[in-house]
Amino acid sequence: MIQIKHLCIRYQNKVIIPDFNFTAKAGEVTLISGRSGCGKSSVLSYIGCLETHPCQSYQYAHQEISHWNRKQKAALRREQFAYVFQERNLLSHLTVKETLALYAEVPHEKIQAYMQEVKLTHRLDVMVENLSGGEKQRFALVLALLKDPRVLLADEPTNSVDRQTEAIIFSLLGKVAHEEKRCVIIVSHAKMAIQIADVLYEIQDGRYRCWRKPNEGYTQEQLPPLSSHHAGFFRRYRKKASFIHQKKMLVFSLLAALLFMAGFGLWAKTVQQLTSLGELRTILINSQDLFTDSQIDNYQNQVGVVFVDYFYEIPQEDYLIQSYDAHQNEANPLSKGEILIDQVFADQQGLVSGDSFFLEAFNQEMTIKGIVEEPLYDSPVSSDGMSVYVSQAWFEDIPSTMLVVYADTMEHYLDFVANVHSEVGIGHRMINESQYALEQESSSIFANLQADVLQNIVLILFGLGIVIELVAYYTHLHDFGLLVSKGISQQELDSMLVLRAGRIALGEMAIALLVSILAGLFIQYIVFLLSAILAKHLCVVLFEHFFTTRISPYRLLKW
Repeated sequence: MIQIKHLCIRYQNKVIIPDFNFTAKAGEVTLISGRSGCGKSSVLSYIGCLETHPCQSYQYAHQEISHWNRKQKAALRREQFAYVFQERNLLSHLTVKETLALYAEVPHEKIQAYMQEVKLTHRLDVMVENLSGGEKQRFALVLALLKDPRVLLADEPTNSVDRQTEAIIFSLLGKVAHEEKRCVIIVSHAKMAIQIADVLYEIQDGRYRCWRKPNEGYTQEQLPPLSSHHAGFFRRYRKKASFIHQKKMLVFSLLAALLFMAGFGLWAKTVQQLTSLGELRTILINSQDLFTDSQIDNYQNQVGVVFVDYFYEIPQEDYLIQSYDAHQNEANPLSKGEILIDQVFADQQGLVSGDSFFLEAFNQEMTIKGIVEEPLYDSPVSSDGMSVYVSQAWFEDIPSTMLVVYADTMEHYLDFVANVHSEVGIGHRMINESQYALEQESSSIFANLQADVLQNIVLILFGLGIVIELVAYYTHLHDFGLLVSKGISQQELDSMLVLRAGRIALGEMAIALLVSILAGLFIQYIVFLLSAILAKHLCVVLFEHFFTTRISPYRLLKW
């Protein structure tokens, strides 16, 4: 049934077994023994298509499979192979009954018979992780048999179990081979294994010897038919255990996501408020001449200066028209046909947002887009908040004797004012600071936590989120290896990884969207935050895909 010729086992560029030939038949127990580190488990993992090693020929059921790709080998593992590992590889987060429910197509009588055989019928409601070592090993053997495999591979199936459990396991393995006509291959150094073995391969110092007991054998026509319930197993497994996270890792993952969102929100709010109304602002007044573009460039290049632009004022009989500078316009756009008005002016005139107002200075009917609670720009002409703000577009390409200047901190603002005082004919007029700016300067925390520092903190929290997601993935490597050993294809594994990441990402995005809206973040920051969450999980999924395609299933089981 299985015939391997000239297999070379290597480990970390070292040859462990230079030349190994192997044959196993249906209806027989084939035993591979030897000291620890001799390479017997590596031989078994190659037989089970879990690892690749140099080999001249690997024939299964008279078909050469040594050249098969990962997808073909996965299909073979899924349909015809089953494994029992020495680490008792089980899905520990389910109960015994829930695990058995994954094999719904298997007749209940057959499940009951196997459970009675291994004396576990009284442990159905126990969590798998709470079973004893011997119980776990017996249950692992039952699950392997429920796949109805043609080939059963067992790697140290009685490791660290008592004599009674060892007898139960080897008795069942012998029965499976001799009565159910399966090909059973065991790696073990237990004496009881020799008693049930029909063929013994002993490996020592890179060489091997083979002994065979008399056996009638079985022909190819006597092999049991293939079962077809494996697709249902994986479908039910994805439904019951979709790898959202272990509880502890879920807490860490959500905590990291919330810290990232909080840090991002604080940074975005800081940048948003600084960009819109937060910086300290002043008006420069040139009493002798118009400002030039070169003067604007010179002011713009000074330390701490965020923005410099022309500023315009047009006094009217009852109010003052002021230009709404481009820096303000970035945060709250104002078109040429729209205006903003102060609250005092709105109350006096009985105006609300959406009303029309005729500006005689421009002979234009304007729409009131909004009302500001405090004056954006102070002016000696209108000290009682009777101001109307119009788009800078009304003054395109018209030089002015006034400039509006934004500075990011009080220290930089005072330095800038001291510099302009030395210029002949240049005066300044400080503008009302927003409430945010006043709070910023009076708070030692905000005085030290500038936007660039917050940005670095956000980047660190973003990286922390990725690391925690990868740690959560690391905790599942064992289960991934187990599923691959059961025959799950790379596409199915990728779909599970994407499903897990998608569910977590959707949850985080929903929380982020809700918090962002409540915090009043601008749409561009909300979009950026949602994109960052998607990017984080995309990075994790790509890493997971790369890792699982580069590491053999056998190595995954060792994690």
